[in-house]
Amino acid sequence: MEFKSKGTVKGDVDKEKRRLSLSPSAQAVINSYLKMKIGNKIIACPYFINRQGAKAALRVFLGKASSQEIKEEIEMIAQQKEIDLNQMSEEEIYQLLKSKRLGIDCSGLVVHILKAEYQERKNINILRRIYITAPWKNPWRYFISRFRPIENISVRVLAHPYNSRIVKNPEKIQAGDLIIYQSLKHVLLIEEIKLNQEKTIKEIKIIHAQRMSPEEEGARVKRITYSFSELKKKIEQGEIILRRLKF
Repeated sequence: MEFKSKGTVKGDVDKEKRRLSLSPSAQAVINSYLKMKIGNKIIACPYFINRQGAKAALRVFLGKASSQEIKEEIEMIAQQKEIDLNQMSEEEIYQLLKSKRLGIDCSGLVVHILKAEYQERKNINILRRIYITAPWKNPWRYFISRFRPIENISVRVLAHPYNSRIVKNPEKIQAGDLIIYQSLKHVLLIEEIKLNQEKTIKEIKIIHAQRMSPEEEGARVKRITYSFSELKKKIEQGEIILRRLKF
């Protein structure tokens, strides 16, 4: 779905609610992280980043796994440790996942969602399109990335000019666009765009794996809403940039 130059809409739009959103497949991936069923509880997937730089581990321990892989891993651990997940509270399950280094980082979440989005909308496997490194620059990483692409896709990779382009006019944003912090340390994904009666942008719904400061608790996958004026202010202040995959 695209916006014309004056804020009108092109594409399949929900006329009653005036919104543009990601595909059903992408929405299903989002919900799988926001509403993980573990035991008889529903929790949002914890945030986890591989700060130690481990490379050889399974992606479920690298902050890059699907929600199903995370769920299966914690269930296996619980079985081995004779832990009854059904008797645990949501917070206890969350802390158990954190203690076992199970969760998703911001770029891992975005890649899983966009993989589903582009597969449904364009029949494109973005994992085969994303440039990670050239074989002559880093032969070993290139070789590994061919077999383990998700584990090697970072915010910096998503922001690379080979993979995405800047959206200069915020009035032309689309569901699926990236909001990237100038530090290249965090990425958010535009999930839905809501329009007012004049078909100009009113607000945007965003999904991301939320980073927290060391003294804060509860880092997890989260949905937030920005007014369009808030988004433009962050862009004008140089805090964030908008980018869109080229595929």
